[in-house]
Amino acid sequence: MDRNGFRVVPATERDIAVLGDFIAVLAREHRMKAKIDEGRLQECLLGPTRTAEAFIGYQQNGPISYPLFFEDFSSFTGKTGLYLEDLYVRPEARCAGIDRKMLQHPESEKRLGAPRSVVLSLRSEF
Repeated sequence: MDRNGFRVVPATERDIAVLGDFIAVLAREHRMKAKIDEGRLQECLLGPTRTAEAFIGYQQNGPISYPLFFEDFSSFTGKTGLYLEDLYVRPEARCAGIDRKMLQHPESEKRLGAPRSVVLSLRSEF
């Protein structure tokens, strides 16, 4: 936890509903509809064959942010990396560096492992 009460934890089963809510809000902000299946989200994040990972950022014990990412592979370099699918911060917490804190937090670095490539892309799906 930092001096402002910000902490990052790996998503757990109890966070699935929070992640679903965050994803729905993010979709609305992008004028999209999200079809959130919490069972599938839990399976992908916490099941025996995890295909994605997520963290939850808490400020004063309330969830305010999350990144969701998965491992990718470059056929050109033969290296693995991470694809950052989502990085969401609640509007009231924006412009405070929370996005950077999420990715640089020791818990994130521990889970993400050694330095590797991270793919960031912007897409418009209106």
